[in-house]
Amino acid sequence: MSRRRSGFTLVELLVVIAIIGILVGLLLPAVQAAREAARRMQCSNNLKQIGLALHNYHDTYKKFPAAWLANSGEAGVATLDKSYWGWGASILPFVEQQPLFDALQVGTIKLHDAANTPALLTLMQSPVAAFRCPSDVAPDFNTHAERKMHSGLAGASDAQIATSNYVASNDTWEPRDDPRAGEKGPFEENDNAAFRDIIDGTANTIAVGERRWQHRAPNGNLRIEAAGTVFGIGDKKNTGWTSAVVGTGIVKMNTLQDSWRCQQGFSSMHPGGAMFVFCDGSVHFIAETVEFEMNAETSVTSSNYQMNLHGGYDNVYNKLIARDDGRPVTLP
Repeated sequence: MSRRRSGFTLVELLVVIAIIGILVGLLLPAVQAAREAARRMQCSNNLKQIGLALHNYHDTYKKFPAAWLANSGEAGVATLDKSYWGWGASILPFVEQQPLFDALQVGTIKLHDAANTPALLTLMQSPVAAFRCPSDVAPDFNTHAERKMHSGLAGASDAQIATSNYVASNDTWEPRDDPRAGEKGPFEENDNAAFRDIIDGTANTIAVGERRWQHRAPNGNLRIEAAGTVFGIGDKKNTGWTSAVVGTGIVKMNTLQDSWRCQQGFSSMHPGGAMFVFCDGSVHFIAETVEFEMNAETSVTSSNYQMNLHGGYDNVYNKLIARDDGRPVTLP
């Protein structure tokens, strides 16, 4: 008498496959959410390290680092083909990068001279982990045209240096050499703000926030936000260059509009908002729905890309950016 062979029927196999598919569909979002939570935690730790570095810098020099250091005699002048060391380079010794700081001779030689030295350029193209958000997709060194370092030499190519996802708070409008009183953030050209200058309170004032590499606009265009750079700016002839190390409140956080102004604001790849470290060293996730309203002078067309055209700051988001508007607010 022959034995009957056991096994799956085609219907049973299809049912099992369907069940597996349903389970994958249920579990995959949870896995992705867990991974993003871990990445966001690492981003928060990066900003905590940066906040601690800023405080240690302040303890050492009794002031915060400048947004960027213009060469002697050039502050406030739109000079061409000049690269300047930024705040990120200044705090390298305080983020466990003293050997890199010493090798680059930060503040001793000019940034474009370092970029013209092959061995030093190689160092500046290596990622610095403390300045990278793990959720972002930016390249290791910044390839955007206005993030490159001018060589200062005729016929020489501009240099690409390490990408940073963190930019310092500069102004409620667009990046400025010398922001107007009541609208300025803690970081300016050649200006070293101290705790006493944060009159709205260190717990109420943003020091550093995120900027992502890119986003997809509603019209389908891929808009490059260009993140920032670790070591400095390639030029100061316009705000596109200086925004390599600073951010402002000119656009709504995480704006999806198709505007180059997004390269001046704060944004992230974290769903729903971005991470910020405040001047007291505390790190907060601010929702992208935080109050951001246009003032009466803002043109109608500017709202197409959620822009604060004339530097109005009568909203929670920009009050958190300004250090001296006399109207401190706490996080909602």
